[in-house]
Amino acid sequence: MRWLDQASESVNHGERIAQAEDRVVRSPDDPAALRALGDACLRADRFARAREAYAALLDADPAGFDRWLELAETSMWANAPKEALIAAERGLRAGGPDDLHMWRGFAFRQLGLAPQANAAFLRALGCGDLDRPHLALKAVLRPLAERGDPAELLALCDRLEPLHGRSALVRGYRAAALSRLGRDAEARALVDLDRHVVWEPIAPPPGYADIAAFNRALAAEILAQPPATTADPGVEINYAADIGPALAVLQDVVRSRMEAFLARYDELALHHALPPPPPAARMRVGTTIIRDEGSNRQHIHPTGYLSSVYYVQVPQSVRAANDPRGSLQIGPCDQRTGGHRACWGERLIKPVEGWLALFPSHFFHDVIPPLTAEPRISVPMDLEPVWRA
Repeated sequence: MRWLDQASESVNHGERIAQAEDRVVRSPDDPAALRALGDACLRADRFARAREAYAALLDADPAGFDRWLELAETSMWANAPKEALIAAERGLRAGGPDDLHMWRGFAFRQLGLAPQANAAFLRALGCGDLDRPHLALKAVLRPLAERGDPAELLALCDRLEPLHGRSALVRGYRAAALSRLGRDAEARALVDLDRHVVWEPIAPPPGYADIAAFNRALAAEILAQPPATTADPGVEINYAADIGPALAVLQDVVRSRMEAFLARYDELALHHALPPPPPAARMRVGTTIIRDEGSNRQHIHPTGYLSSVYYVQVPQSVRAANDPRGSLQIGPCDQRTGGHRACWGERLIKPVEGWLALFPSHFFHDVIPPLTAEPRISVPMDLEPVWRA
């Protein structure tokens, strides 16, 4: 497997945006400057400013406008579904990418047009060249899992298998459907919490006196960044984090641990749970801070193949507690499957600073609230497969 981002480098989104803003100030009607600003803001999840830049680009260069997909997406994030629908349909007429059908679906759904939304999502998923199919997959699989017949959910997974069978979402919801149907052996083959979850410490990386010094450097980088916005006031998840020197080092460490895990593909019988390793991959790096009653709810990492969580800082009250507060909870999916308790059970991992958890990305997981204002800091990373490298 070849890493497409082998060289871990520091990334500062704020600096890139500031440079792009400066170009726009100097040349406010320059299409290249507006395009660069929109793209920089979109990569940093600053959707409102990205939308403004793309709208200005459309005004400045209507004939050469090539950001219909981005304009539709940022319009949805700006709670402007009518504008998103217009952008998506204009983009499709202009020969834009098939992903625009997906944003038509999101616009229809927010406008209360559920049948049109579902048809648009399925049309997008019928195309073989989507850039982010996980968004449409989640849009059709999650509602059906929460309210529907498991046989219908399994039938949808079968329908999606030819083009999207390697998706973590399809595998995860397939396992849930099999469990609800009583096909326990098949479900447990997909979700094996004993053989396919790694929990191990890492050694202090070169340049750091001990693991505590490394974790202090990581915590300083993470806490120095602007707070990420989430619906839960006790949770900050940032998948557009600046990658400072310590985070870049951690990325290399996790990459090597993932490679070691995949080297045991046959030994661990991973073929029951995962397709063969992809020819190439990228690493997606995030940061998570959880306090008080915070919980990021049961979820799958939808773009991943393998996922990991590294523990940077664990509150003293969590370390000392005789209960599972603050623990990583792998396996439960009842929040996403109408209350169903999956046949594979759950595995609780009490966080330890300097330790790494690694597991297939289609395993549902959650965090039990830490019940303290002291931050519980972790770094999730996903090996994102690139099947056509």
